[in-house]
Amino acid sequence: QEECMLETLPDNIEIVARQGNAWSRESYLAATSAILAEHPDIDGILGSYGDAFVGAMRAFEAAGISMEGLVTMHQGDDNPFLCAWKEAGGVMRSFTGVSLLMEGRTGLTAAMMFMQGYDVPPEIIFGVQLKPVTMESCRTDIPPDGSSSSLVSGELQSRMFPG
Repeated sequence: QEECMLETLPDNIEIVARQGNAWSRESYLAATSAILAEHPDIDGILGSYGDAFVGAMRAFEAAGISMEGLVTMHQGDDNPFLCAWKEAGGVMRSFTGVSLLMEGRTGLTAAMMFMQGYDVPPEIIFGVQLKPVTMESCRTDIPPDGSSSSLVSGELQSRMFPG
């Protein structure tokens, strides 16, 4: 993700900080707090895990820094982030990838292909597109740990992640 971003980043955008790679709300809170201490006027954040970005949102709140106009990008469209974004009033311009659990699905498919004697390609490239987060992105028909873009129905997700 970072490599692709660096290849396509316009010259007028400067990367001012890079903090860790742990995917938890606590790590995003700590990392974003450290970044905001040095760069309170930051314009954008690239993150890997949508749910963990809720921690970054808490860092902005704790620092008393508005998220208005902040541009964010996330690898996954985790419902907790989408609902926190909505609850914050949609003040950020955020984009997410689609969380179809591609790594797991690809691994399982590759294993099944191998077991059946098929050649498994050494590399698979997914053409994932970013989509803007909107007020409608937060889904109330799935559990908090559910995925808004999953191919699994909301009913089945509720059974998979009981409250």
